[in-house]
Formats: sequence, C-alpha cells, structure tokens
Amino acid sequence: MKSPITTHILDTTNGVPASEVAVSLAILSPSPSASSTGGAVAPSWKTLGSSVTNSDGRCPDLLLLAKSDGSGPSVIPLVPGAVYKLAFDIEAYFKRKGLPCFFTAAEIQFRVSDPPAEHYHVPLLVSPFSYSTYRGS
Repeated sequence: MKSPITTHILDTTNGVPASEVAVSLAILSPSPSASSTGGAVAPSWKTLGSSVTNSDGRCPDLLLLAKSDGSGPSVIPLVPGAVYKLAFDIEAYFKRKGLPCFFTAAEIQFRVSDPPAEHYHVPLLVSPFSYSTYRGS
C-alpha cells in the first residue's frame, strides 16, 4: 500500500539521497465563515502525518495509518482541491554533516486536483544554500 503523497530528498552538495530528514505533511483547513464566528478567522494547518527519510531519502508512508487490529495500514484519503504542505528539517541534516546551512527548513505548498490524481510525488533537491522542487511521477 502506497501513500497518495510521497517525497524524496536529494542532497545535491554530496550527490546522495538525504537520509534521516524529518518531514511532515499538513493540510490547510478552511477558515470558518465570518458569520459563524463573529469575525474573520484565518485558515490553519492541520498535520496529517510525519516521517523520517529512509536510506534512499524517501518518505513513502506520510498518509498511511496503522490499523488497531494489526491488519496493515490504511490510507488517509486526499481532499479534492485542498492545499497541502510538506515541511523538511534541512538544518538538522546539514548540521549532522558538519556543514553550515542558510535555510533552516524547506516548505512546499501545493494543491491537489479535483478530483485528485491517484498519486502526488514531490521531490526536494537541497544544498546548504538552496533548494528546489518539482512535480515528480
């Protein structure tokens, strides 16, 4: 079973996958209507999952939940048209490598289609002084 949102990180300084990087996935929760709350309320992020990249720099399990009966994981379904955010703790990674790091974290926000595609892969290319991303396959 595969999470509908996956990522991997490549360390472009060293030319290797970035292992042991903390990654979290959140969804932007819509704000309640102003009339129901008596005023405007900003939308907020709700964390859906977190993981650490494996030896290949991948997080294949961000939207997988363990079932209480032990029968295997279940998938958290995607919300059509929702905005998601992947957050990566890149400073800790480069600190372990003994390298100074300008960026403490990388955050990537993206919207899933309506209806959602079957899978979204969002890679991150990172160095101590830059990062970039793209829609993977």
